[in-house]
Amino acid sequence: MFSHLLNLVTSRQVVHAETPMYPSFVLILEVPFSTNSTTTYVLHIVPESGAEERISITHTNSPTFRYGHGKERSREQLGTISVCVADYYDTQADFFKEVGAQATLSLKADTGEEDRAQSVGNALRSTAVESLRKLEGRDNEKLAKGIRFECPVFLVDVDRSKPGELDNEMCCGTVSGWKY
Repeated sequence: MFSHLLNLVTSRQVVHAETPMYPSFVLILEVPFSTNSTTTYVLHIVPESGAEERISITHTNSPTFRYGHGKERSREQLGTISVCVADYYDTQADFFKEVGAQATLSLKADTGEEDRAQSVGNALRSTAVESLRKLEGRDNEKLAKGIRFECPVFLVDVDRSKPGELDNEMCCGTVSGWKY
């Protein structure tokens, strides 16, 4: 009864303690375009199916990740990527393509001894760190001549309210997001 009254007053859904949560991990790359706007590129490997979900979200700067059925519990910065304004989209797409492919291969070889969501997190972490190391030494003329962004890469531990993809529903902020 109190939760129903609280829901009416706050106009927010009240999550009850007995509501099941489905853990997962996402890899995010944040591209800051201004002091108050960021585009966040997301790679999510669905623990239940192994399918890759890629999302792009443009939003005002927010300290936590929230999208669809996923809400951030914690994050770990894995490194940064230097990208040139002229080719930032290709850089992030290539990075996520490589990390997604390697993480998926790693998961297929997984012995299943640990929690599947944790396996996804470990696979994303190790393949992202390896890919970041490869990018450190690249010789890119565009980086030397063009305007650069230092884009942080995070591994984010999320809780989902239901299994499967994070989904297209935006929980907060504005979305110009699309699946790519």
